[in-house]
Amino acid sequence: MQKENITKNLLLIIFILFIVIYIGYSFVNNKIEDLKVDQYSEVAFNMKNQLTTLIEQKEDALSYISLTMVQNEQIKQALKENNHTLLHLDLCAKKLTEHTNLKDVWFQVVNVKGQSFYKSWTKKRLENILNIRRDLAKTIKTPKVVNGISVGKYNITFKSIVPVYDQQSKFLGLFETITQFNSIIQNMMKNSYEVVLIVDHRYSKQLTLADKSHFIDGYFIPNNSSSVKILKNQVINKLLKALDESPYILYPQFDRIATLYKLYDTSGKAMAYAILMTKLSDINMQDIYDMRNDFIVFSALLIFGVFGFLYYLYVRENTKLITIMNEKLEKKVLQKTASLESIAYHDFLTRLPNRFKFSKTLETLITDNFSEICVIFLDLDNFKDINDNYGHLVGDKLLKVIAKRLSGLKEMYDNIFIARLGGDEFTILLKDSKKSILSEILEDVQILMNESIKVDEHSIEVTFSMGLSKYPKDGKNADELIRNADIAMYEAKEAGRNRYMVYNTHMSKVIAQRLQLTKKLKEALDNKEFMVYFQPQVNAQTNSVIGAEALIRWIHPQDGMIRPDEFMPLAEDIGLITQIDEWMLLRASQYYMQLRSEGIEHGSLSLNLSTKQLATHNFVNRVEEILAQTGFDINNLEFEILEGQIVENEQDSIIKLSQLKYKGAKIVVDDFGTGYSSLSYIKKLPISKLKIDKSFIDLLPEDDENRAIVLSVITIAKHLCLEIIAEGVEDRAQKNFLVDSGCVNIQGYFYSKPLSDNDFKNYLKKFIK
Repeated sequence: MQKENITKNLLLIIFILFIVIYIGYSFVNNKIEDLKVDQYSEVAFNMKNQLTTLIEQKEDALSYISLTMVQNEQIKQALKENNHTLLHLDLCAKKLTEHTNLKDVWFQVVNVKGQSFYKSWTKKRLENILNIRRDLAKTIKTPKVVNGISVGKYNITFKSIVPVYDQQSKFLGLFETITQFNSIIQNMMKNSYEVVLIVDHRYSKQLTLADKSHFIDGYFIPNNSSSVKILKNQVINKLLKALDESPYILYPQFDRIATLYKLYDTSGKAMAYAILMTKLSDINMQDIYDMRNDFIVFSALLIFGVFGFLYYLYVRENTKLITIMNEKLEKKVLQKTASLESIAYHDFLTRLPNRFKFSKTLETLITDNFSEICVIFLDLDNFKDINDNYGHLVGDKLLKVIAKRLSGLKEMYDNIFIARLGGDEFTILLKDSKKSILSEILEDVQILMNESIKVDEHSIEVTFSMGLSKYPKDGKNADELIRNADIAMYEAKEAGRNRYMVYNTHMSKVIAQRLQLTKKLKEALDNKEFMVYFQPQVNAQTNSVIGAEALIRWIHPQDGMIRPDEFMPLAEDIGLITQIDEWMLLRASQYYMQLRSEGIEHGSLSLNLSTKQLATHNFVNRVEEILAQTGFDINNLEFEILEGQIVENEQDSIIKLSQLKYKGAKIVVDDFGTGYSSLSYIKKLPISKLKIDKSFIDLLPEDDENRAIVLSVITIAKHLCLEIIAEGVEDRAQKNFLVDSGCVNIQGYFYSKPLSDNDFKNYLKKFIK
């Protein structure tokens, strides 16, 4: 009976084992298919991203060429004198073709009458092209920089059109740089990508001089890629629809993966399509297949192992077998106990001792009456940026390398203990805190971090901020010593990072003051301690108020006026900045509506936009809700952003700012010229106005460098059709220079300091006629 029961139990175990393996195998197969989809999607994304980058680079190159050429006095003189014989730009176009990546470059100059004043590819002159080039006609009517891709008579081309002005800002005509799209395809092919370019059938009539053999189903295919054969047996419009509805399509018979990239015309309709392809055999799937094979091997070993073990139990049904099993079980329990103890005292990622082990060791040294104990608290500088830029997997690998380097100190010193407290925090326990030994260890830590750390394909520079506390002067127990070393480390970060600070009691007072200020700041909104001040913005030519920037002021009942630079960074750290920003919008827009009800014109309302407010998922909705509550017109609202605010989450920020601009708000780049500004960067942003930073205004008009910078910013704004305003204007000489240079909108103490709402109302009344 006992054997029969054992047999039944064995069969039941085998059945359950097969069920578990089958479920596991199904799960792994599904996971593998998901991983394949992710891999193919990433390949398709990389192809599109590569093409986007090449297009943006080419558009930037043409923009810079055009913007440079319009400064040529020969071109301006020829347009002024209506004498096209003064121009000889065909040699310049030829040199660009020969010595740069911009193959087949042509130039065209168009006068204000819409005549093709000069073409570098033909001697034909003064042809009226307004009827055949609507883009040029539109740009002559409203001069501005225009870049884009269009379909010509032969092929697809890039075009950059820039207005030409004389020294008195008189509009003379247009300068156009043209180049073919084919070089983009060649660059893609260098990266092992194949490109089939297809011009939409709506443009077939424009391609009057194109090779007729390149038309398929009414679509024009200019390039002779080897991948064109994939299209021969398919209906083009059906293929394009299929690619448009899916991130990618696989062609195993041709060893290809394909994805679709659309090129749009000025009306927003698809002008052309780029089918991007690469070989399936070039995509590395080995890790995915290795995962499946590992599972199969593991399952086979598990089955054989279980069968062998069950057979062993089946044939050894006696006391000796039970004794042996008990001995094995006891051994496993001992091993498990040791393993659990190791887990309890060691960090899982780096295998260094953890916080619990460090505290216990420190308390033991204190109990054993060690008189010279030092705790060194180490924190990586900018570790959050490393995780954000490279991912948490790279961050974990970096921590393991750092732990290994720090562990090397134990080979150099016998009296230290190293641990990882968590995150990017490490500690060193020094049993001998003599000044000479301590200095050597701190120096060695910095030397260890001097060499950049290679993680995957990234080379990462790493520095530590360190804080020191000593027993018994800075603490009587482990918790006090660790806490005070942490406070000293925080002071090192505040002092500029990549350094160490020794704890003193003043640091605790600073932390206490910060905590006290934090408490007061959290109560300030509820206690209505904030006020809105307004600094007028004035048109210096018409001497009229065009708006004001709303600025926050904190009037504490006991402490009086607290400067924004003292509490705004803290508000951002503790997550209160979004509430403050929303309160500012609500209070300022309410007051503007009150002014309007009293018949007082106020112009636009400008508010500063914080990084965290922009990052909130419902930012745009909250703005609309507040404006709906106050009745304020969004068309009179301006948001000022710092140049560096958008970098952290550029795509999401641009989408939100574009939504605001579409609804009527203006986006202003504050402190322009001090950060990330470049022509290509500014072109990406949905901005309406540039604000010249006060640091460039302070030394005007005497300082040559600042004068050149301000003139350049005004020129950029003019060419990009952006408004311009200068802040920090304090004297008449600065104001006169700006007005003479073309910047008439002024903000600064020359006209007014920031005013309370009552003073601002009285200020506006002075301008009412």
